Amino acid sequence: MDKEDYFKRLKELETEYKKNLKQLNYDYALANNTIQIDDIIEGNGYIIQVKEVFPCIPYLSVKPECFYQGIQLKKDLKISKKPSIDARVYQSNAKIIKKAGEKWTIKKKY
Repeated sequence: MDKEDYFKRLKELETEYKKNLKQLNYDYALANNTIQIDDIIEGNGYIIQVKEVFPCIPYLSVKPECFYQGIQLKKDLKISKKPSIDARVYQSNAKIIKKAGEKWTIKKKY
């Protein structure tokens, strides 16, 4: 094995490693995801009805997690008239308000 073969093989191994690491992160994020499509969640200053789930590694995080995008809602859970184009909630900040399929009633404060 000469120098060129060594660096060629090293590059192949690095590429394979990055691919496998990306798949591992993707699998981990989805395996630990507790929020499903059509759940209503709160976090990052938004209330949204989840329409898309994306695995990612947040900037200051060590482990992968999901982030959610969807329809922005108001506090009474009606669709916002001016929805934000950047309404996303990260899994670490998400709080489930209503699971998909559950009946919902707003409790009045007395």
